[in-house]
Amino acid sequence: MDLEENFPVSEGERMLELQMFRERWKEELSSGAIKDQSDHNARGGTATTFRGLSKKTRAEEKEAATSRSKFEIAAEIFQEGIKEERSGRLYEAISLYKRAMQLDPDIEFKFEKQIDKRKKNLRPDDTPEVEKKNVPASPEDILKSLKKYSPYENGVCERDLDIEAAHIGDLPYEVVQYLTQWIVSSELDLLSLERFAMVCRGFYRTARENNIWRLACLRIWSELCGTPKELHYDSWREMFIHRPQVRFNGLYISRYTYIRRGEASFIDNSVEYQAYYTVQYFRFFRFFADGTVLYANTPEEPAAIVPRLRDMEIAQSKDGGVVQILRGNYEFSNGGTSVVVYLRREKPEEFTGRTYKRRTKKKIEFDILTMELNIRDSRERLHGRLDWRKYSITRVTGHVKTTSAVDVHQHFPPLYYSRVKSYSAQSEQPLL
Repeated sequence: MDLEENFPVSEGERMLELQMFRERWKEELSSGAIKDQSDHNARGGTATTFRGLSKKTRAEEKEAATSRSKFEIAAEIFQEGIKEERSGRLYEAISLYKRAMQLDPDIEFKFEKQIDKRKKNLRPDDTPEVEKKNVPASPEDILKSLKKYSPYENGVCERDLDIEAAHIGDLPYEVVQYLTQWIVSSELDLLSLERFAMVCRGFYRTARENNIWRLACLRIWSELCGTPKELHYDSWREMFIHRPQVRFNGLYISRYTYIRRGEASFIDNSVEYQAYYTVQYFRFFRFFADGTVLYANTPEEPAAIVPRLRDMEIAQSKDGGVVQILRGNYEFSNGGTSVVVYLRREKPEEFTGRTYKRRTKKKIEFDILTMELNIRDSRERLHGRLDWRKYSITRVTGHVKTTSAVDVHQHFPPLYYSRVKSYSAQSEQPLL
């Protein structure tokens, strides 16, 4: 079944058909004029002008003129088809592609060759005016130039050296877009995407595509995400950068130090000889983009804890040391300006009874730690500080639950974010 019967012809296609008719009409008029001139020469007119022109040569010129006009029309139709395909109207695009191939079966290869030739033969006059001057371009001019650049038409990047090896610029633009999802990964390493954008214009435009930033926002806030327009942001990227959130490719760390009085000596229990100790311990939070979190409270230095908090498997391994690392979940609350962490702390199993009698297990006990922290900006980065707001411990013993609140105004300093490069050294899964 013909596609033209199923889909109505658009106004643009009618204009192209009208243009094709005009071109053919001009060709017929020009061929008729050549024929009349040749007849006049045969009757004794100025035959010297076309005497050396054979019928074969005239036919070749006519065929060349016809082929050139057909290619131009086919190229216009093919370009219209590309626009329709990018807009998501695939059926209209197929219809236009079919019309273009009826005029010139090799239009696809000729069209690509023409674009490649146009890119190679760029003249200095085609460059933006800011590049002609020997003065530094302003950021506004550079941004305008970058926004005008289209990776679809001009390619993502070009070869700097003539080598036979494969080049990333040879890949289709859709493949390069998918590669950016691996760069960001499922753990939202947007810093690597920003570095990717600093390579060239094509990479910059690829890294600024709305789709990649929309996926990142949905990964964090899921059904509570909303749209930039609803939350008064100009774009998905601006919403991701400025909306309160927790960071994933590092740790939130706090250190608390206090002085503790030692036990009095049995020889001399006077105050002036009493021992005092400096106690120091750290708190660590490691957030993941899937909604899970790791928490550790330990006197060990960060250098010993950072490798253990890389992923869930290492943190929960039994041979990782004596430090207890708690695993839990988190969610955003208070209008998205705070994060609530839920942790479960298991109690070690104890046995009662004598050794020669049957031992019975004690009732299962565990604690549920609920921590609410406000998300704030630090001096160095956005969302780089967590301030304690609430902290409660619910102890579960059998079917009995008892909840007690912890005073967070003492012994709970704010936590500051520190990036760990090894956490984003490789991508395990793409951003989907």
